[in-house]
Amino acid sequence: MTPKGKKVAVIGAGIMGTIIIDALFKFFPKKDICIYDVHPEKLRGIKNEHRSVSVSVNASDLSIADYVVLAIKPQDFSNFKAKVKSNAVAISIMAGVSTSFIKKQLGVKKVIRAMPNAPARYGQGFTVWLASNEITRSDKLFAKKLFGELGVEREIKSEGQIAKVTAVTGSGPAYIFSSLQSYLKAVEALGFDQQTAHEMIMKVLEGALAMLKNNGDFNGLIKQIASKGGTTEAALKQFKKDNLDGIWQKAILVAYRRAKKIR
Repeated sequence: MTPKGKKVAVIGAGIMGTIIIDALFKFFPKKDICIYDVHPEKLRGIKNEHRSVSVSVNASDLSIADYVVLAIKPQDFSNFKAKVKSNAVAISIMAGVSTSFIKKQLGVKKVIRAMPNAPARYGQGFTVWLASNEITRSDKLFAKKLFGELGVEREIKSEGQIAKVTAVTGSGPAYIFSSLQSYLKAVEALGFDQQTAHEMIMKVLEGALAMLKNNGDFNGLIKQIASKGGTTEAALKQFKKDNLDGIWQKAILVAYRRAKKIR
């Protein structure tokens, strides 16, 4: 859905901000989008590629915008001051910044909080979002369209769930990368060069994902590979001995607690 005659202001052209911007470009008129960032070089790059888009380093007056997308660091929002019209919709992807604080800081009533993740750049993201009571049906349709461009989108009803999702999907890709990096080091320790080790691990990952998409039963898949008394069983027993489950649970709990404290 592309609301006619509406304007969008995007505050922040960092990693997640540019993901949102690219998603907007797929369905929203570029002439009705204005992008703000304190780093002129980021704006020059966007302007050179998309001439009809407006850019500015000064976000003090956003009164023309019907949708204000907040893609700045949560720690910077406390000092963010801007003129925003009272019926504008604030769409925040800032972790840990509550709906009530956004309303107070911007002087708006309509707020949508969302938590996308990095794979959204490739249309493989998972975004949960929460709408304040004042959000209209057309506002929700806009949000669904925007977040749908990023991958899977899901509306939630409880603000408390956002911090949990942040710890699971927002941070999740880095957990996988870190685990695979440890896997890579272990393979290299067996004597394989880095290129060969990387190639093997990538194929294991791609193959495992294909198996998982075909059959989502983790235990069943493990049993297919781990024959009794074999190599896989030996490795899995070591994981259990070292309490791999506990390590994951502690890490995600720490991330969740941190998500609640950000700002």
